[in-house]
Amino acid sequence: MRKPLGANPWTDIVGHLDPGIAVNASRRGTDELWRVSRTDDGAPLGCMRDGDLRCDGG
Repeated sequence: MRKPLGANPWTDIVGHLDPGIAVNASRRGTDELWRVSRTDDGAPLGCMRDGDLRCDGG
């Protein structure tokens, strides 16, 4: 059975943000993924890797 799109945030890319777009970000424990949300209404956007959040790829 195939997993739904977005089931694995490490390998599934379900959208993109243009560089420079501000987001709220929080992280729990030692998890390397950041939970991101919109700055205006707090709507969740999903998870991002550290390098993607900083737009430097690393």
